[in-house]
Amino acid sequence: MTETYVHGITDRVTHEVISRLTAGQIEAARPELGISTISPDRWFPGDGAAVVSRDGQAFRGEVTDMCACTGQLIISLA
Repeated sequence: MTETYVHGITDRVTHEVISRLTAGQIEAARPELGISTISPDRWFPGDGAAVVSRDGQAFRGEVTDMCACTGQLIISLA
């Protein structure tokens, strides 16, 4: 059974993000990475995130916090 977490939405999705950071900068930001998005209204806490560094390395994590006003997301890197 899926748990309802925001306004009756139960589906958790994975978003893909292209970052301006290099893989080393993302690695140094562990355990949490802050990123800015253009459309934060499509993100929810618990959603997955696949972050690709500007040099092509991929990182996976989960959205743990967000601000819809600024578009800032906090992703807990696995």
